[in-house]
Amino acid sequence: MKIKGIINFLLIAAGACLLASGNSLLKNEYAMSIGIILLMLGIYRASRGWNSERPEEG
Repeated sequence: MKIKGIINFLLIAAGACLLASGNSLLKNEYAMSIGIILLMLGIYRASRGWNSERPEEG
């Protein structure tokens, strides 16, 4: 697995963990906000990588 893939996975996993256990770690609003930001950043970075790996058709 490439380094970018590992970073994307860690961002997604950290965001999901914050969303799942936010009440016990931080105030619920802050945990959910930070979790959604990390989750979306990881998904965005992963989807950009999928597009660049696809060969050009045309």
